[in-house]
Formats: sequence, structure tokens, C-alpha cells
Amino acid sequence: FSALTEKERKRIYSMLLLSPSMHADFTPGRVNGKCVQVIFCGNEDEVLYCFRKHKGHEGIQGTPVEEYQQTLIHDHDPTFYNYGGDHQECLSHILRYLQDAIENEPDLTWHRQMKDLLSSTIHEVKQDRDISAQRISQIESTYDQIVKTAQQEYLEHPPRKYFPDGYNLYKRMDHDKHYHLLFLRHPEIAYTNNLAERGLRKFKRKQKQAVTFRCNQSIEHLCDCMTVIETERLRGADIFQTALAAFSP
Repeated sequence: FSALTEKERKRIYSMLLLSPSMHADFTPGRVNGKCVQVIFCGNEDEVLYCFRKHKGHEGIQGTPVEEYQQTLIHDHDPTFYNYGGDHQECLSHILRYLQDAIENEPDLTWHRQMKDLLSSTIHEVKQDRDISAQRISQIESTYDQIVKTAQQEYLEHPPRKYFPDGYNLYKRMDHDKHYHLLFLRHPEIAYTNNLAERGLRKFKRKQKQAVTFRCNQSIEHLCDCMTVIETERLRGADIFQTALAAFSP
């Protein structure tokens, strides 16, 4: 099936390059006890799974991410910032990090304020994707004020050694504001990387429940098959008919 669907995978690769935004993420796998990687690239219409031995720049070579020139949606993986024309960080991860900071730094208030701001903004966007420019400016201004609050609070309550994550998150949110709020000015861009998370979960579930890889070729074939099957599933196609068509002369 992998060999017979090469043409379809090339088509999917080309279509992803034309997409206004693309989700991307890595997840680890194992082959004979050694850690390897699977990278997911996709949008609402096409998905592509690629086997790689390592993450980083080496793992991105030969994938759509390497040539992509528009907006990449991803978690905070620094490697992805070297590719694409712009970036949107997954806010689901940011909200989880903020909740951790709330629980570990009860004397501070900035992370609760930021979580409330992002949560309410996401809810607002769900109701109406066409937010006015004035409202966007208000959200950005509130974001900046909360970052200033964080700066003042950490001067009064320096981060403790056992939990530096809250302080690191504040510095990151100060530096990456553009990548957290890009979706406000571009309604076509998703504010989470859940598409990639769900796509990679299917690979992880198979590996944990039923699959043992003994060679790199096996995991590569699985990625090829999942690319075609999951893309057809997004289109609402009959998967049995898809497989039957691939083996028909």
C-alpha cells in the first residue's frame, strides 16, 4: 500500500505547501528499543506523517516544513522558528503552563490574570472570528499590562529554585507576544495545535497497544499508510474503497 500510494503522498505534500497555515509537531517512537521520531504536518484537509531518526533540523529535512513559507502552528519548539513565514503558538499548552504557575506560585496574580485574558479571548473568537481592530488593540494592551504586573511581582517575589517555570513563562510571554496573539488578526489561523496533537495520538495509540517496530522501514511504511488513510478520512471517503482502489490495476 505504501509503494502504490506514492503519487497521492506527493500530491498531499504539494497541497500542504499551498495551505495558508500548517500544523506541525513531533512525537517519539521506538524501533528495537531506540528512540526515533514521527513528524506530523497537516491542515483541515490533508495530513502527512514522516518517519525521522531525530528531531531538530535533521528531522525537518525532506518534510513540508522545510519548504513552507506561510504560518506554522506548533508548540514551543525553537527549531520550527527557523522555518515558515510566521508562527502561532498553541494556546492550549500556554493555558496549562499558566495553571501550573497558579498552583505553584499562590502569592502572585499575573498568571491568573493572563489565563483569564486568554480564555475569554478564545471564547470571544469562537463566537465571532471577525473581531474589530479596536477590540484587538484592547486585548494586546491588557496583555502588555499583565506582563508588566509579572515583572513587578517577580521583583517583589523572586522565583524559587524548586519552581522557575513561572518566571520562565513570564519571560517567554513577554518575548513571544506576537506568536501568541497572531490568530486575532488572521481569522484563518487556529489558536491551538490540537490538530497535530490528535493526529499524533493515533500513532502513539497504535504503538502502545498493538505495534512493535523491528526496523525503520516498518515505521516508515506505517507513516505512509496513515498519511493516505487519514487524509481520505478527513474527506469523508470510504477507507475500504480507498485501499481497494490502490490495489486495483
